[in-house]
Amino acid sequence: MLSKSIDFIKYQLDRARKVQRKLHAKGGVTTAPIEAIIVQFEECLAAMAQAESRLEQLPAVAERDRTILTPDDVNDLPPELRAQLSLSESDYQDFELRRMISECGGIMSLDHILIEIFRRSREVQDRGKLNARLYRMVQKGLLYDVPKRRGVYSVSQPSNSTPTPTDHNPSTADGGANTTTT
Repeated sequence: MLSKSIDFIKYQLDRARKVQRKLHAKGGVTTAPIEAIIVQFEECLAAMAQAESRLEQLPAVAERDRTILTPDDVNDLPPELRAQLSLSESDYQDFELRRMISECGGIMSLDHILIEIFRRSREVQDRGKLNARLYRMVQKGLLYDVPKRRGVYSVSQPSNSTPTPTDHNPSTADGGANTTTT
């Protein structure tokens, strides 16, 4: 569906550019309104292309492991059915942890997770135990490791092309030889 919408926007963009060329050829006619429309179409097309790229990176529904329950599987179920499922208290804690990360923007570092847990519950979690829980959640597909970012977790699978702070640091790009600062 998104690719059809992208094709439609491309078609409309081409038509707007043709109108712009015709107006420009006439001379003496302002093209500012059509130029504004072209800019809007270009911005829309870029946003849609980015969304399509993100969608392509998500695993298909059929590829999802149906042996592991996720929060989406059980959120809308009545308590009677939940009681029949083989979910432990630990599973529900995993779901709550995932929900918390999602509510905080979808990506959090281990340190920020510890802080947010404290702020919400006034409990101090053991870093090692929480780290082990997060590792198990990654193994189950409830969370994802963020590439090139140690101790950072995401509720959605990050793209491999996400820039990290070290990708743009001149001192690390050439092995540390560049020591000038700006």
